Amino acid sequence: MLIIVSDMHLTDGTLAPPVSKESFQLFVTEVEKIVNNSKNKVELIFLGDIFDLLRSKHWLGQRIEEKWVERKVRPWSLTNGGPVGTVLQNIFDGIIKNYGEYFKKL
Repeated sequence: MLIIVSDMHLTDGTLAPPVSKESFQLFVTEVEKIVNNSKNKVELIFLGDIFDLLRSKHWLGQRIEEKWVERKVRPWSLTNGGPVGTVLQNIFDGIIKNYGEYFKKL
């Protein structure tokens, strides 16, 4: 059996409201029920737009010593790591903080 999921748009919660933890827990519970009641192998496929990396304040700036410092980097800035990599890491850290415990169950 295949379970295909897309368009979850999980955010770090800094700019746009994240998917509620209750909703994500309901999703995990339903997947667990399917797995536990299935006699066949169950595969969970995350198809696309699972993480929303654009809707985050991390692209706009950061607070340094109580002062807001604007960032000049944007998601479409083509660099190898550097500032873009730092911003993406901060966003993923926020997503993991919001949903990490649920992904461990999957």
